[in-house]
Amino acid sequence: MKVNERNGSFDLQSHRGGRGEWTEESLAAFANSLTLGVGTLELDTHLTRDGKVIVWHDDTIQSNKCIDTAPATPGDPA
Repeated sequence: MKVNERNGSFDLQSHRGGRGEWTEESLAAFANSLTLGVGTLELDTHLTRDGKVIVWHDDTIQSNKCIDTAPATPGDPA
């Protein structure tokens, strides 16, 4: 645990949205991390060939990791 020496604050961070707890870098992982009180969401981004920014860790996309088909929170569109 590292505390900011200037003001005594502590920044709880969620690596890839809580790696090991949820599917990493998914909307559900980020939403769950925020409900736990996380102050910083760490995530990876890549730029696609058509200029879109995506949240993804690996250099390539594997179909077995792309199965997020549900809302991240109640009321969130799928």
